[in-house]
Amino acid sequence: MWKAEQTTSVPATSVATTCYSLRPLRNGHAVLSYAADGGANGRGGLIQLTWDVSGGRVEWTETTADDIGDTSGLAFSVSYSAGLISVIGTSTAAFDVTMSVVSFEKADK
Repeated sequence: MWKAEQTTSVPATSVATTCYSLRPLRNGHAVLSYAADGGANGRGGLIQLTWDVSGGRVEWTETTADDIGDTSGLAFSVSYSAGLISVIGTSTAAFDVTMSVVSFEKADK
């Protein structure tokens, strides 16, 4: 298990911005707690990931609190490419996104 935190600015350009990346060595799971701050607009949420390194596959889901103001233009996606899992943010308004991550990988026996 390990923990990390990172803040990324997601611009109001609808351009994909990597908010967090991890390179897993084994099958595992992660929970990313996030806060999105756009001045008068904001929301918090959780992104849960599970992955299979041998198949290069990731599954994920997002749960959010009700937003304050309007965060409807902020969206996340998750990709797994070349051994790297990335949480991508796109937005039609500027947000600072802080992600706090707890990751669990299967231990060697």
